[in-house]
Amino acid sequence: LVGTNLRKEDGFPKELVYSKYKALDKIKGYFHSKKTSSHEMHPRYAKTKGQIRAHMLILLLTGIVKQKLEEYWKDLDITVQEGIDELSTLTSIEILLGDKRIHHVPKPNQRVQKLLEAAHVTIPKSFALSKRECEHEEKTF
Repeated sequence: LVGTNLRKEDGFPKELVYSKYKALDKIKGYFHSKKTSSHEMHPRYAKTKGQIRAHMLILLLTGIVKQKLEEYWKDLDITVQEGIDELSTLTSIEILLGDKRIHHVPKPNQRVQKLLEAAHVTIPKSFALSKRECEHEEKTF
């Protein structure tokens, strides 16, 4: 039983209120699992109130993204973690042309393509960044 002061006449039908309540309950469950199963809920390096709030926001957003991916991938017989592991195989090839960096994105494998399509994500074939935009990047070889 869900109680609310929202009225149907104000554009809040009971079905909408109930579905939003269920979504919030699912996110609450996600927070509870993080709190009881690991130390992720209690950041080691967050000392200030602002840092802790930022950490909580990231956890909330993670829960929302996880919930959306579960919804998108429900017919693919894959967990969110397995899907993310698959997506980690996506790569780009960096090509330097004068002061431009062009990143060519090779065609993803069939499994990754299905994950992207199910989540309504389109990966560009290439994208460019100027050297100036990349000056802050750490060089790794």
